[in-house]
Amino acid sequence: MPEDILPLVRAGLQQQADPAFAAASRRFFKEPITTYGIKNPAVEKLARLYFPRVKPLGKQAVFQLCEELWQSGYIEESFIACAWAYRFNNEYEPDDFRTFERWVSKYVTNWASCDTLCNHTVAALVEKVPAVPCRPQALDSFEQPLAPPGRRRHPYSTCPSR
Repeated sequence: MPEDILPLVRAGLQQQADPAFAAASRRFFKEPITTYGIKNPAVEKLARLYFPRVKPLGKQAVFQLCEELWQSGYIEESFIACAWAYRFNNEYEPDDFRTFERWVSKYVTNWASCDTLCNHTVAALVEKVPAVPCRPQALDSFEQPLAPPGRRRHPYSTCPSR
């Protein structure tokens, strides 16, 4: 059942939480982050461990679970959401851009979550469906521009910079 997956994932994250690593991680970011204090390989391992339980639910149900993970505000949960969403890249369709755009505008608050979502999940959609509309205004939730004026945000970006 989908409702019992997220408590298991969160219990696994809490079990591995390291307050010292969490403090060090917070110093690494300019913006405030909420973190359990878990190294990325351990987070990726948890994402892989629980994916076989969520995969049979289908893309839309997993995207809803991902949304709930994003809503927590924990950086590690955002990484798991990105990993699970990316695992459905062979099923991406143009309408999925709206979901990813919503995640960027509502939940992405730091460079690590942005890189993880955009360089993997969104990039896979753009590769599969090159005609996906580009709407840089979805990134307006960031206080700082992502690139200097007149420069592209990313070498693979199809969007002009703001």
